[in-house]
Amino acid sequence: MLCKCRNDGVEELAILGAGVEPMVTAAALADPVDVAEFRVKLDTYDEATVKALMENRALLDSVNQRIEEMLDGAHKLEDGRRVFKTIDGQRVFDEHGASVPLQTINPEQIPNHLPKWEHLQAERQLKETLIEERQQILEFQDKLDRARESADADDFTQSELDDLEADIEDSAPPSVAKHMPGFEEKADLKLKEEFRTPAASLANNAQTQSSPSMNPMQ
Repeated sequence: MLCKCRNDGVEELAILGAGVEPMVTAAALADPVDVAEFRVKLDTYDEATVKALMENRALLDSVNQRIEEMLDGAHKLEDGRRVFKTIDGQRVFDEHGASVPLQTINPEQIPNHLPKWEHLQAERQLKETLIEERQQILEFQDKLDRARESADADDFTQSELDDLEADIEDSAPPSVAKHMPGFEEKADLKLKEEFRTPAASLANNAQTQSSPSMNPMQ
């Protein structure tokens, strides 16, 4: 049988059995100062998340506008379909991605200054990427709310605090992380480390190649 009790700020889990001495595993509760600092960090992440959502919305609005402008400026067939010529001028697609045969329209009939198929596809792909990014930000926002609820619990342990703090830092979407204090310094440091590693490897290789080989017969 499990018995959970509290003793001098320490949560204890006792395993009781008939005729068996209780086994106690103690888990230290989180330090109030650490919890307070964690809450401040959560507030900072909240602010960064809001900025990321606003930035994402602006980018989505912009790409939606460009897509609408491309559709409005597209060549139109007699049946009302809007069609786009490829950059190489060899093929034609309608706005839904269906290939349009030569019997319907020759690519040369579409003026070169009109929007191209690849450009429309690129904007649509960017839109999908931004939608996925927004979903990641919203999921991270939910994680922050759950973390705050955990921090408010009376039985919040130091181990739980450490795990939550590490998980939040590791799972923050790039669009959120870039709005956190110190992000630029961390990014510069990471870039320097990535540059230093191959540079050191090249230097070691050069040194190895330049070193005279030992001849065991000498």
